[in-house]
Formats: sequence, structure tokens, C-alpha cells
Amino acid sequence: MGFPSTFPVFLIAVAIGMKIGIFITAIVKLKNSRIVQIQYGK
Repeated sequence: MGFPSTFPVFLIAVAIGMKIGIFITAIVKLKNSRIVQIQYGK
């Protein structure tokens, strides 16, 4: 194999990290929007 064994693992880790980051930012945005709705709703 011309590629080192850690290269595919690194790409997979980066892809998973990006998906987790997008997922966390989406949850944070949802929570922030809900908090804003509750604050302005009262």
C-alpha cells in the first residue's frame, strides 16, 4: 500500500468531526431560537 494506514482513518475522523460540528451547531441554533421565542413570548 502506498498510503500509510493512518491516512484513511484521518479522513474518516475529519468527516465525522465535521458532521458532529454541524450537528452541534444545529442543536445550539434550535435551542437559541427556542429561548428567544420563550423570552419574547412572555
